Amino acid sequence: MIDKVVPENLVTILMVEDDELDVEVFKRTLKKEHILNPFYNVTDGEEALSVLRGQHPDIQISKPYLLVMDINMPRMNGIECLSEIRQDPELKDTVVFFMTTSEDEQDMYEAYNLNVAGYMVKSNLGENFLKSVRMLDQYFHAIVLPDA
Repeated sequence: MIDKVVPENLVTILMVEDDELDVEVFKRTLKKEHILNPFYNVTDGEEALSVLRGQHPDIQISKPYLLVMDINMPRMNGIECLSEIRQDPELKDTVVFFMTTSEDEQDMYEAYNLNVAGYMVKSNLGENFLKSVRMLDQYFHAIVLPDA
């Protein structure tokens, strides 16, 4: 097995997900695909905002970063968090993908209205989960994000 060379300025992945099993599956898939991006997980929108604003006691990240976020979480859900992100001048350009169980049309409408980069329904991923993670990896390599 050959590991990929870790390039500089890798996009950091911040997963905002309260389901430990979903986090573990995502991490294993990254490892299986030799995706070496820095990875962090927090369990709700409030904690995600504290990381993005540099106020989290344990996690410090800098741009470029990308959020993979659930919608249904305690304290602050994904839609509320994305709304806060879009209203914050320092964070409004954050790239956010939803990976959620919610098939609710209203959630999808709100997400895209808040300029989510993509909306993936977990139950629809099934065998396509690996393809979705690969798509995120290709996205990291295909786009250019500003450092600041």
